[in-house]
Amino acid sequence: MVDRVLRARQVRRRVPLVALLCVVALLVAACGDDDGGEAEPGATTTAAGGDTTTTAAGATKASGEPIVIGMINQEDTPAGSFPEIREAAQAAVEYVNQELGGVGGRPLALEVCATVGTPESAAQCANELVEKGVLLVAGGLDYGTEASLPVLEQAGIPYIGGVPLLMPEFRSPVSFQFQGAARLPSRPRPCTWPTW
Repeated sequence: MVDRVLRARQVRRRVPLVALLCVVALLVAACGDDDGGEAEPGATTTAAGGDTTTTAAGATKASGEPIVIGMINQEDTPAGSFPEIREAAQAAVEYVNQELGGVGGRPLALEVCATVGTPESAAQCANELVEKGVLLVAGGLDYGTEASLPVLEQAGIPYIGGVPLLMPEFRSPVSFQFQGAARLPSRPRPCTWPTW
């Protein structure tokens, strides 16, 4: 019981940062430049975590120790492959680092682990991301969350997702989803057929 309370406190301490990262992601999506043009003259670019440089607009590039975010996504499997989710996350991280100066001046780094849709591969990915010390895990699309979420719960690492697909994503205390679904009953109700 005490361990569960301590883990809940750890998760609650991370919620403000998670909320900040969510707001940054929403701002990136809402304020993105869609004209397809080239960078302004005089703009410089660097890789994530590189030296501090200045963009044409005068914003300071991200520098220092990166904020590491994990991602679990299903790829290269007959059950479904969703590399576009990873590619979009990588593009968002690059944009935040190069155009917005990172988060609090620090760059974001994305550690991606691809699953094959099995509980075993999802648990392996969760363990790898815990070992790498990620701040949170962004859920792509994964059918193995029944195995990955207990690993993240034990480590006190929040799992941020878009739409919950499986029951563990609804019930885990570390699972935070952007879109909801119909509230599921805590126990199944008997199905009744209409009488005509």
